[in-house]
Amino acid sequence: LSSRKLEILAAGFFGVLHRRWSEGTADPGNGDMPGFNFSKLWQYDSERWETKNFVLMAVLIFFGQASRLSDEILDENLTITRKALGRPELPNSDLGFCPVELMEDGVSIHSFGGKEHLQADFANSYLGGGVLSGGGTQEECMFTEFPELLAIIYVTERMLPHEAVEIQGARRYAEHTMGGRHAWSEQFCRATEIGAPIDAVALDAVSFGRKGPHKQYWPDYIQQDIRKCSAALLLPEMDKTFRRKFVTGLWGCGAFRGEPELKLLIQWISCSME
Repeated sequence: LSSRKLEILAAGFFGVLHRRWSEGTADPGNGDMPGFNFSKLWQYDSERWETKNFVLMAVLIFFGQASRLSDEILDENLTITRKALGRPELPNSDLGFCPVELMEDGVSIHSFGGKEHLQADFANSYLGGGVLSGGGTQEECMFTEFPELLAIIYVTERMLPHEAVEIQGARRYAEHTMGGRHAWSEQFCRATEIGAPIDAVALDAVSFGRKGPHKQYWPDYIQQDIRKCSAALLLPEMDKTFRRKFVTGLWGCGAFRGEPELKLLIQWISCSME
C-alpha cells in the first residue's frame, strides 16, 4: 500500500468503506476477512469506560500530520508479507541458545527501530484485534501509535496457525497513555515526532483462557507456538546472510493466559533455531 493507505483509512473513518462482523466472527460472505467498521469508535462511551477515545484521536492526528508531509513520504510503501512455515525440523541436541538481552520493565518494543530490528506485534488472528472496538492490549496500542496500520485490517485475511504477517514501512505518528490505568486528567493522545519506518511482525499466540492454562505445557501446543514464532522470524526476502534482532516481550501472557517463563523459552528456542 502506498497512498492507498490514506484512502482506505479516510473512507473507513467516514463510513464510506466498511465490512461488518457477524456474531463475533468474520461475516461468512467475506470468508476470513475481519470486520472493518468505525461505528463502535464513534459510539464509544468515554464516561462509562473512564478512558478517552484514543483511536479516533490518533486517526485525526495522523490526518493532521499527513496534510503536512511531502509526497515522497505519503507515497512510501506499507508492505505486507504473509509468511508460512511447515512443521519445523527440531535441531539436534548440540545446538546452543542464541544470545538474549533482557530489558528493564517499561522499555517499549518500539524503542528499537531500523532494519536490524524486527518488532513483535502480539496479534489477534485477525490483525488489529479489538482496536476498532476500543480494546487496549499491546496490539491495539501499537495500531494507535502507528495509525496507518489500521488500513491493513481491511486487506489482510485471518492468520492460520502456521502463519505470521510482517509489516514493513510503518511510521509512528502518535504517543498515548492507552492501555494503562490513568486518571482522566493524565490521559492523552498527542502528535509526536514522526518516526523512521519500522519492520514489525504480527504473530498470534494460542489462547488458554478457556482451554485451561495448564494445557500450554502440552507438547502439541508448544510445537504449535514454536512453528508460529519460527514463521514470524522468516525473512521476507530469502537472504540467508542477513540477520536481525527480534524485539519481543510477554507474547500471549495477558488475556491468553500464557506463562511468561514458558513464552520466553519458546521464543528463545525459535530464535536459536533460526
